Amino acid sequence: AACDGAVPHVLDPIMVSNPDPKKKRGGFGYPELRKAIVEHVASLTASPEFKLQWSRFLVEDLRSHVQAFHRGYPLDETETRLFHRTVEALLATYGQRSRNIESAFPTPRWDLLDDIQRRARGEDAGRALGRALSVLP
Repeated sequence: AACDGAVPHVLDPIMVSNPDPKKKRGGFGYPELRKAIVEHVASLTASPEFKLQWSRFLVEDLRSHVQAFHRGYPLDETETRLFHRTVEALLATYGQRSRNIESAFPTPRWDLLDDIQRRARGEDAGRALGRALSVLP
């Protein structure tokens, strides 16, 4: 099920009423409802889990879009240059950069993007990356 292991977060009830000019009744409760929704969404998007999920989607989308661009316009940019810029963008999502992308990857290694992302997150990058890429804060 989609909610396996999820713990529901129940907020205090908030009364909201639409304005009704015929009954000479003004609306109420909107500011409280808006505030509760904004605070809850902010707490969810600030979580490490959300940031991790977002960055994974970003890397997957970036990889597919850059490779599709290269297939569509093979003469505009070399695949190697596109790969290097993709690694730069990936590292930037984690507030990092590298001085040696070009020397660490003289040829495009799209298969290593997941390892590079794990290295940027501070996780084990596996043997494939080794110490080839120096990552700077």
